[in-house]
Amino acid sequence: SNDPAVYSPEIPTTYDTSFQVYSATPNAQNRLFYSKFSEPEAFPLPNFLSVGSANDPILSVHPLTNSLIVIKKDEGIWRISGDDPSNFSVSLIDATIVCKAKFSSVLFSNQVQLLSNQGVCRVSESSVEILSRPIENLIQYALDDPYLESYTYGFAYEVERSYYLSTLDPQ
Repeated sequence: SNDPAVYSPEIPTTYDTSFQVYSATPNAQNRLFYSKFSEPEAFPLPNFLSVGSANDPILSVHPLTNSLIVIKKDEGIWRISGDDPSNFSVSLIDATIVCKAKFSSVLFSNQVQLLSNQGVCRVSESSVEILSRPIENLIQYALDDPYLESYTYGFAYEVERSYYLSTLDPQ
């Protein structure tokens, strides 16, 4: 707006060294902000959903057909559903799954695949499935490595219907 009076506090129209205007965003690493209806560029501070504890950051968010999958650092896998702020719902899918490398999580065929404390997992809108049982002996050694996060990436190849995980050498 060109009218400074529509802002709170009012934005001065002349330079005044005694008056400072600043913007502040709350440091809430567990919040997802959503925009105003039909205004995707406008995110008012009250428009947010808290996902789990404020002390545990969100690592990634993946859109599925009917919901969002939220992967947190230590609090597991969450789901956000709803189509309007009045019916948004945040629910825990699995608290025992902890993502070991945030860049391992990939959206693939309306599911999310990632490297977790229990191996490679596939997350749907309602459950988590462990996929890496046949190669567990190759993955298990790396899960406690301090450099795992830095050296692990996942990507999906839709044409081949494959999820690829690049990580530390099992030597």
